[in-house]
Order: sequence, then C-alpha cells, then structure tokens
Amino acid sequence: MEKHGVVDDMKRRNIKYIHVFSIDNALVKPADPVFIGYCANKNADCGNKVLWKIDPNEKVGVMAEKDGKTCIVEYSDLDANLCNAVDKNGRLIFGAANICNHFFTLDFLTNTILPSIGTMYHIARKKISYWDKKRGKTITPTEKSNGFKLESFIFDVFPLSQRMALLDICRDEEFAPVKNAPELGKTDTP
Repeated sequence: MEKHGVVDDMKRRNIKYIHVFSIDNALVKPADPVFIGYCANKNADCGNKVLWKIDPNEKVGVMAEKDGKTCIVEYSDLDANLCNAVDKNGRLIFGAANICNHFFTLDFLTNTILPSIGTMYHIARKKISYWDKKRGKTITPTEKSNGFKLESFIFDVFPLSQRMALLDICRDEEFAPVKNAPELGKTDTP
C-alpha cells in the first residue's frame, strides 16, 4: 500500500476510515454507514462485525481475548469443552463469529499495522495430505490435524488495537457466504 502510493492517496483525500470485507459474502454492505458510524462513534481504531454461531461446530473463527488483547481464535484451535461452553442463558461463550468484515482508521493502518505487518503470523493446525510409501497412496487425515502452518490473516492485527469495537449483526441480513458447498441442514450458502 505504501509502495504503490495508496496510503499517500488516502491521506491526500482526507480519508479517515477504511472498510475491509471478504468478497465471498453476497450480502456485505460496502462502506456500511451504520458500521463505520458505530466504530467512529466509539472512537475505535479497529472494528469487526460479528454474528452468533448457529451451533458450536460451525467452522468459523471466533472473537476472544488473550493476554488482555482482542483476537480471533480459529475453530480448529478450540477444544470441545470451549467450543461447547455456554453462559447462564445457554448462549455460546465463544460464539461471536468473525465474518471478515472489518473497520480500520487510516492512522491505525499507517502507524500500527504497516510497521508490524512482516512479523504477524500465527500457527494453524492443519490436516495435511501425505504420501504413505507402505500403502502406496496419498493419505488425507480426516479426524486429527497432523501438521502446522504459519499463516497471516487480516484479523491478526486485532491484538494491536487499543480501541476495538464489535458490532453484532443479523445473519439473515448480512451474511451469505458463497464459498461453502450446500450441506444438509446448513443454511449459510444461498
């Protein structure tokens, strides 16, 4: 962004807020004035739209706090006890699903994210296919992760935020991912 003059262009045009979202959500509201206004009103440097998971096993990362910092915990990193934990009202404790719909101030981007971008990685446990010489075929794990991968996602900047805002939204109005194949009983793909 710096190398290609994008940051300078945004500064020249007095842009203060940036709305970043995943292209695979058919119901995303680009430059959503409600979300941007909510974050600006909260004086947030970073924001995230969330929706509540439909069940504990929904394969989506969730908002959490680690060492006093806001972060995303991948669904594959939550053990069954945490995944299924509910509060006194029966609501999932780890239920605020990240749908890749984020707000950043330009100041946060330029002063915090860009100087740190090259060092932000997290470990992801993955089911990695491998060649089994004895069987003479490729094995794809189905139950247990057998490898690690260093990854970096846009939400890895969340712990850098000093003033994070979360906006809980209605799934039916703002979330229709087009990447998941239809499954029996699943309604997240139109």
